Amino acid sequence: MFFFLFYSEVQSMITPNDKTPSPQYTNLLNLIESIRKKTNELEIIWGKRRLRVELFVQIKYFEIYSREVCIIINIINQIEFCVKLMY
Repeated sequence: MFFFLFYSEVQSMITPNDKTPSPQYTNLLNLIESIRKKTNELEIIWGKRRLRVELFVQIKYFEIYSREVCIIINIINQIEFCVKLMY
């Protein structure tokens, strides 16, 4: 976002009559455009990575909860077995 604002600010510094910008200005605009493209590419890559991380965390929570449920089921089964033995 900062680069876009800076880019706009630099563009506004050139007068409409100036048809041949200096090489430094051209290089600066190219650099800003390159940074903007790389930033967008990184945001796309991070979006995919973030989704994978979120899915991984959900799977880990599922594993933890499923183990807890299995333990509870085993305890209930043992209690039922003991109750059947008593009667």
